[in-house]
Amino acid sequence: MRVLPIQSLGIQGCRPRPYGWAWRILVLVVGSFLVAWGCSTTGHAPDNAAVPADPPLSDANRRLAVGTLSAVEIRGQPMATVRETVESVHTEAGFSVAKKERDQLVFERAGTRQDRVVYGNWFREDVKIRFVVEFSQQGSQVIFVSCRSYIVRDAGTYAEDQQKLARRRVRQFAHLLTEVANRLN
Repeated sequence: MRVLPIQSLGIQGCRPRPYGWAWRILVLVVGSFLVAWGCSTTGHAPDNAAVPADPPLSDANRRLAVGTLSAVEIRGQPMATVRETVESVHTEAGFSVAKKERDQLVFERAGTRQDRVVYGNWFREDVKIRFVVEFSQQGSQVIFVSCRSYIVRDAGTYAEDQQKLARRRVRQFAHLLTEVANRLN
């Protein structure tokens, strides 16, 4: 029995589908797997995990804390002790000190593969998570400490791009300043 090519039958531009419905199911399963894998939250604290509550803030500092990852008030401690404690807590959590200023500490760590995919730097490994911790002396007894989080592409280059990081992406680090307050208060 001789098989004729489809073009010899007079049908133009039509090709037989070698896999039919099985191909469509395979594409659907693989696509679903990739979407589920990309949206997974491995390495992050679950939403229902017990996260320590932030210590209460005064009304004035509550307004200053809007838009921050976390904020605390430290009472009765010198600024040097507060800065040392903030530095030790963040370095224990895997961050390194990138910059020190009088009223600010900047911490960084390399972004994960998932961070690179979510924030668009898929092929290079120069995505960093950056925390900027700011200190504000308020009177003689209170130091207000706040932390903002950023994603940084091409850190340290002329093309550095720093954008505010979605709070849900760094939820597992929100307790770091609470740990500082617990150690000092």
